[in-house]
Amino acid sequence: MNNPLAGLLAELQLLEMEDLPDAHRAAVERCVELTRRLVQIVREEVPKDL
Repeated sequence: MNNPLAGLLAELQLLEMEDLPDAHRAAVERCVELTRRLVQIVREEVPKDL
């Protein structure tokens, strides 16, 4: 579960570095924020042996 989320987060962080229109930048920043929250939830709630 962590690997796909880490991959998604990495791609979003790369996208953040691009020269984007303001509306797109805001959407990417929101996606990064939500993905970080998901990563935290998975780390706290999903058993390590899954």
